[in-house]
Amino acid sequence: SKSKRESKSKRESKSKRESKRMAAAKVTAATRTVVKGAVSAAAVLGILDAVFALALPTLRTSLFTKDPAVVAAVVGAAPFVALSLLLHGASSAFEGTMLALKDTKRLGALYAVDAAAVIGLFVALASHGAALAHVWAVFLGYQVVRTTQFGLRVRRLVFNNKVEPEGGGEQNQVKGPPPLAPDDKMPTDDLSPVLDQNGKQYSGLFANTKFFDSVIGLRKRQQGVAAAAF
Repeated sequence: SKSKRESKSKRESKSKRESKRMAAAKVTAATRTVVKGAVSAAAVLGILDAVFALALPTLRTSLFTKDPAVVAAVVGAAPFVALSLLLHGASSAFEGTMLALKDTKRLGALYAVDAAAVIGLFVALASHGAALAHVWAVFLGYQVVRTTQFGLRVRRLVFNNKVEPEGGGEQNQVKGPPPLAPDDKMPTDDLSPVLDQNGKQYSGLFANTKFFDSVIGLRKRQQGVAAAAF
């Protein structure tokens, strides 16, 4: 039927666009190494952030406030803050990778959906007078969702994508001069005289220098211009 054909056409068009995005994200072995290093560093920093975020409010609450109500609110929210910071580094590393690979349309779409969901949850919490811990629980859920989304996307773009050779492939590699034909002769350093196509005679190292005439002509023209100027 017509609806089935249209649906199939849309799926094929979407598949083609996705294939183009995958092809545009040129991935080399160095790309994978950099992404692995960035994610590993983000994981280490996330662990440190989480430890401090949990330890300071719990063990050293007097550094911030001595109000019992505030202390209770901060201590109750500390586990959610710590877990959010644990994931934040990795999600930022994945986000940066998507930007570097110019996957901006997918990134923007994910941000729009996630932001709408978080705003809706915050409005609901505010209408019910939720505690601080509930606010940070929403932040934690946001970090879990976006870390998962970005991580799966990076996995698809970087680790499930075809690896290109270093240097951008054969077409971008610098090619050397073409091989000499059997009748070609290498330049010589002897002092035997050589005649060019105009019958002018050269010898020595300039015998096989084709641009010698143009250099001499350019020099004479420059001298003529200088003389005319004065």
